[in-house]
Amino acid sequence: MGVLSLHAASVAVVAAHAATQDHVVTSPPTPASISMERLRADVAHLASVELGGRGTGQPGFQRAADFVRDRLQALGLQPLGDDGTFFQAVPWTRTEAIADACSLVASTAAGEVVLKPSPDFAGRVWFDQTAEGELAVWRCTDPMRVEVDAGAAAGRILLVEVAPPDLDTRFAGLEGARTWATFESRLRATGAAAVLFVDDARARRLAGLEGNESPGKSSPAARASSRTPNELYLGVAAAERLAGLAPPAEPSADSLRLLPVTVRLTIAVRSGPAPACNVVARLPGSDTELSAEHVVLGCHLDHLGVRTGVLHPGADDDGSGTAALLALAESFARTTDRPRRSLAFAAFCGEELGLIGSKHFVAHPPIPLASIVAELQLDMVGRSEENARETADQNRNSLHLIGTEKLSEDLHRLCLAANRDVGKFDLEWDEEEVFWRSDHVNFARQGVPIAFFFTGFHHDYHAPSDTADKIEYEKLARVIEYVHAVAARLAQQDERPLVDRRRWDKSRERLHGPSQPAAPLRR
Repeated sequence: MGVLSLHAASVAVVAAHAATQDHVVTSPPTPASISMERLRADVAHLASVELGGRGTGQPGFQRAADFVRDRLQALGLQPLGDDGTFFQAVPWTRTEAIADACSLVASTAAGEVVLKPSPDFAGRVWFDQTAEGELAVWRCTDPMRVEVDAGAAAGRILLVEVAPPDLDTRFAGLEGARTWATFESRLRATGAAAVLFVDDARARRLAGLEGNESPGKSSPAARASSRTPNELYLGVAAAERLAGLAPPAEPSADSLRLLPVTVRLTIAVRSGPAPACNVVARLPGSDTELSAEHVVLGCHLDHLGVRTGVLHPGADDDGSGTAALLALAESFARTTDRPRRSLAFAAFCGEELGLIGSKHFVAHPPIPLASIVAELQLDMVGRSEENARETADQNRNSLHLIGTEKLSEDLHRLCLAANRDVGKFDLEWDEEEVFWRSDHVNFARQGVPIAFFFTGFHHDYHAPSDTADKIEYEKLARVIEYVHAVAARLAQQDERPLVDRRRWDKSRERLHGPSQPAAPLRR
């Protein structure tokens, strides 16, 4: 973006020694010591079909956690998880449809149509649902402007056909998802007994009723009271069969057609524990006293998983950060001159659903929070920012350094110095509101100094198109260099960063933090 750039762009990647007054660690990694082949392979694996988008609670997440665990274990790092493992379990629930107990039955005196979970009757379900009522068909051309007749829809089974019918296109991307949620909320507000959508593409892709995952240990009854409804779809042919039970009539756009057809909907689900954990490890420091303190390097391992039958690979979000974490762990583990402080590595679960894994980490810290000198978060560090105002080419040398000024001037200055010496990025501060959207926030709430490294949003954010072939691996390697330099200096210098009283007082109210931060205050 360039508005708040500190330095001119530089193509060169410079390695530098991180030093303190009398103790030197080995140089940060350079492209020669970072295996570009390994980086590419790691991101490709994390974004693969095998790992299924790494949705927390889904089987692909556990495979991803096993992958990270195996790498950290092979490096000889110490486990920080439960019962001497590398996994810190986080409560999670998986809900699945009981297919044989689910049905949609439409009937009149003249006949009956029975639909079971299939490409004709599909959806995403969270909880048990039973509903019965007459059928009301609404053909809608503009979901956000045209109002359904709430009085006529109340108590009925509402069958919604959006014209044109391609919901995936009309509600694509993050903004599309928000629009869809608003649309659903408006339909529920009509008092309809149940809402069904006509969508051939989604129904066929799901081919049945897809379950869901949610944080904590919750029952279907508890989820039924939540804001998220069951999403149910009919294929076009199935919808025509239902409407065909009634006398023929000309469909009218944006008007509600009431049919003398009784519909009975039954959804039954079962719930059980689902795979969710933080993968955590420690590399002990070399100094007898300072090794009790830790520099935490974090990423989030999860992504969106499979949603509505679509794989979301999450190569940049946050396959790039996870691959970077593994490269940093390898670099520090194999150095011949280990830093004085200890390093902790954490790949968090549940970030996409509300920073759940990191919240669990700070609530049940495997290392004392007061021992953490800083938390360095890597989230989306493999692409150049692009939006309606800027191209990726304009941002090849840009990096957002977020949150460093929230608590500690010491950490902020250290990050700037490391960038001058090693990173040589054009640092930007025009995405500070993103501070609230990644796992470092939970550390900041406790008064731990943080630095969030982020290369920016792009058009593939939270889309199925966030694939490994679009990662800029040379830039990713440079980010790793830079973060390594920051971590090495934090782990090596005599004094840890202090929290500034003025900054803490200013940030604490919005952070909802304790009266005293975990890190020492500047007196």
